[in-house]
Amino acid sequence: MTLRRYLPPVFDLLAGLLAIVLVLAICIGWHAGEDFRAIFALTGAAFFLAGFARGPEVPGRGVTKTLRLSAGGLLGIAAIVLNNGLHLYPILIALFLSGWIASAAGLACRAHLSANPLRAAALALLCALGFAAGSLAVVPRLVAFSTFERPKSSPSFTLTVDGQPVPSSQLRGRVVVLAYWATWCAECRRELPSIESLAGQFRSNPQVAIYAVDLGWGSETAEKGHQFLARRYPGLSMAFDPGPAAEALGVDAIPAVVVLGKDARPRFIHRGFDRSENLEQELARRIDALLQEQ
Repeated sequence: MTLRRYLPPVFDLLAGLLAIVLVLAICIGWHAGEDFRAIFALTGAAFFLAGFARGPEVPGRGVTKTLRLSAGGLLGIAAIVLNNGLHLYPILIALFLSGWIASAAGLACRAHLSANPLRAAALALLCALGFAAGSLAVVPRLVAFSTFERPKSSPSFTLTVDGQPVPSSQLRGRVVVLAYWATWCAECRRELPSIESLAGQFRSNPQVAIYAVDLGWGSETAEKGHQFLARRYPGLSMAFDPGPAAEALGVDAIPAVVVLGKDARPRFIHRGFDRSENLEQELARRIDALLQEQ
């Protein structure tokens, strides 16, 4: 008798774990993990189904049941933290809340299914529309907010451009964008088209300089970078950094974009890549703002 009492909570937890494992499996198998809109939508669908499967809610215990179901979302949050770090905390909060809301909606939908099927269908439709709207309108803004940060220091550094050392002091007078990448970095290759498009947007402006900075980690060499850009993105100017400049600027993973003001001080660092974010538009807006500074 005692064992049967504890089985429903255990099944709730297992349903939530199954939901997040399903989300993670789809993200890995279909590369949906590169787009937080897809992760958000998948999370909503998976936890709605978990709630529906474990419903109807027990009278007076709906909140605790929902919390048990959504607890599995902590596993997904842990996976994102391990892969990206803690700087995406707004996304992490939104994902956990989405799991909680979707679980509650699934429980409520199951509760109304027998007595009022139309209400159950309306709840399911409302949940679907809400997650679709959130994925399209809210998630890109959260990603943009999460992936930009202000550097804590203003170091001096040196890059290599066309075989010649260029100290940061020579970059004064222009807004400079340093897009760190490497030929072995898959996410970097997916980000480079946005950087090339941004370079084309400001090519006629002498106050803006944009460099694709090939980072010499691992087996990366300047020759590999030049060959790759010449073949795929000839519109990009390349710089090479064996590593010291990246360390000074706080670049600990790629892709990363460092934006310098006209005083050659780092103003923004953008970390990671996500398809939901309009990186070109956001960088252009920040460049325009820096150009207005005296």
